[in-house]
Amino acid sequence: MVTKPAPIGRDASLQPNRLTSLIDKNWYNEFYSEQQNESLAVRPEIVRRYSELRHPRLFLLERWFEILDKVKGKKILYLACGHDSSGVLLAMKGAEVWVSDIAFEAVRVQVRMAAASGVADRVQPVVGSCEQLPFPGHSFDMVVGAGIWHHLQSDLQTPCSEVARLLAPNGFGVFSEPIAQSPLLEKLRKRVPVAAPISVSPVCRPLSTDSLDFLRQHFRLEADFFQCFGRVTRLILRGSPLENASPIQRFTIYLVHHLDRFLFSLPSTERFAGAVVLKISAKREATSAVRAA
Repeated sequence: MVTKPAPIGRDASLQPNRLTSLIDKNWYNEFYSEQQNESLAVRPEIVRRYSELRHPRLFLLERWFEILDKVKGKKILYLACGHDSSGVLLAMKGAEVWVSDIAFEAVRVQVRMAAASGVADRVQPVVGSCEQLPFPGHSFDMVVGAGIWHHLQSDLQTPCSEVARLLAPNGFGVFSEPIAQSPLLEKLRKRVPVAAPISVSPVCRPLSTDSLDFLRQHFRLEADFFQCFGRVTRLILRGSPLENASPIQRFTIYLVHHLDRFLFSLPSTERFAGAVVLKISAKREATSAVRAA
């Protein structure tokens, strides 16, 4: 049985920790406090896209939602939620969601977004890092994130242990991450005149091959790779959502993502990926030991 965790608010202890640097914390607090959103309600076209999931093999966030599948009645912890609407979308699908971030301003945005989208009663705020979260063990059916592990690469052991502790038996985690496994592509990427997304802090770096191997050592891991040719999407859209793209832009974006789908169906091509969706769960021997206990 999943234990219902209690929310924690702004007055909770936010001691600096070795997992998330003070630079990140201060940078993101400032970044989110400067965001001026006239309406934080999740737009209908976004709700429709991530409910229908027409192209989960082309777009990583659709794949992220496809793996989570039916979430109604589930308890979900969203780590490093930022100002992403995915946690609110999960609540709109019927889940009870705890949105967590080291930056108070990010959590404040989530609370406002949930209220504007009519799911304030199903979204609980948690301010703090993932080094030690204030929940009993086995509290969540799912632990999710979009761009969290690559911030924690200086010490992956502690967050791995914490995620494993928080997952209920038969629970699992789903994460999307930027990834860099090809030194050649990394050199080429730095020469392309495309600015990083505005939500990327100065200390961000993509998930490395070593970090991915570390996660494999601690979890049963399934990986779907994306964004080789699809990297040009950022150049085409320049921060605008796909839903606002022109017909020629949409055609080009779908074309490069279909090329990616073909590429990553071939063996030994994952090193060319720029992003990955990870499903993690307890290794079978660990699960058996828990059941035996």
